Amino acid sequence: MPAPPGTVATGDCRGRTAKDRADNGSPPAAGGDPTSVRSFAVRPRQSPVATVPGGVGIALTLFVLAYAESLLRSLRRGRKKVTATIGMAVIGALLGVTMVVGVWLLAAQEPAVATVTVCAALGMVGGVVAAIAARRISQRRRFRVRARTG
Repeated sequence: MPAPPGTVATGDCRGRTAKDRADNGSPPAAGGDPTSVRSFAVRPRQSPVATVPGGVGIALTLFVLAYAESLLRSLRRGRKKVTATIGMAVIGALLGVTMVVGVWLLAAQEPAVATVTVCAALGMVGGVVAAIAARRISQRRRFRVRARTG
């Protein structure tokens, strides 16, 4: 599937050019000249992490990890039980998408929509499980404090 114009790509790409006019400046003959279309391969020398998608992937990863840590801290303290659990589901889905972006950059293969969807769903499940675990840690800590002071 050809990429739309103006997209940013990583890894090996194929390009295609077409002449609008003949060499003398006049429009090409009806039906077009088959030699006026050229196809070429592009192999970048830089790391895929140094591209715009690489920078966005790194920034998104840092944001997701910081936000998840913030939500888990509030859950471990016994606060925001419902909203933090929902937030962890959303952050988990974003983490799944971030991992797909990372693999896309390192493997230089564009991911399929099904891959992104499955990874987002698995990340969402992982976020909910992490939230439940943090809530259990909070409950356990409170039970221990009550047992000591009991």
